[in-house]
Amino acid sequence: MKISQKKLEELRQICKKDFNTDLNDQELHDVAFNLVGYYDALSRFYWEDMEVELAILKNPKGLPASGKRGGNCQICGTQIDEKTGWQDKWGFKCLDCQRAVDKKQIPGYVCQDHGSWYGGAQGLSERFNLPKKTINAYIKQGKLKSRDLKDEQGNIYLKIYLLADNESVFGKYKVSEADMHMRDYRNSLIKTARKVLTKEQQLKAEKGKSVIKS
Repeated sequence: MKISQKKLEELRQICKKDFNTDLNDQELHDVAFNLVGYYDALSRFYWEDMEVELAILKNPKGLPASGKRGGNCQICGTQIDEKTGWQDKWGFKCLDCQRAVDKKQIPGYVCQDHGSWYGGAQGLSERFNLPKKTINAYIKQGKLKSRDLKDEQGNIYLKIYLLADNESVFGKYKVSEADMHMRDYRNSLIKTARKVLTKEQQLKAEKGKSVIKS
């Protein structure tokens, strides 16, 4: 992509003003090239996410995980594909975690609010700076409540400690700033996806009327 000299000079002034950096012509071209590549990647990711949201709007009960965004379960981290994963309004999940959400063993929001729960005693120990021995003692005493996720054979593959279940130990859960940003991004995607879907439906209806008239 060719960048006009006018835009390059504007970028030079921005670098000078905001970063106190004087760029020679080669450095300026390198910065411009990297910025174009960065925003091109952001644009691709955005439209991939938009395709996911459109697919979910068209399939409210969910559908097999897509290849573009279905790499890993957002709960247990297991690698998934269209045969071993599922996607819905909560996100991407392996079939075991999907079953746990369907049966309400865990709330769907754990897919998105990753700060709302911890997997295993080690995660709790690191997050709250408590000795693992103390965490294990709380578990044995029943002060900490876990939700045990089991596979189809009945084996526990992940213990989830929801902060909402353990407020007496860790205090009231507050959504992290990072999770809030992700919520805002997702909400904006859904809002735009709904507009796109409405437009698609309108065009389809108009096309149908044209066929009938002809």
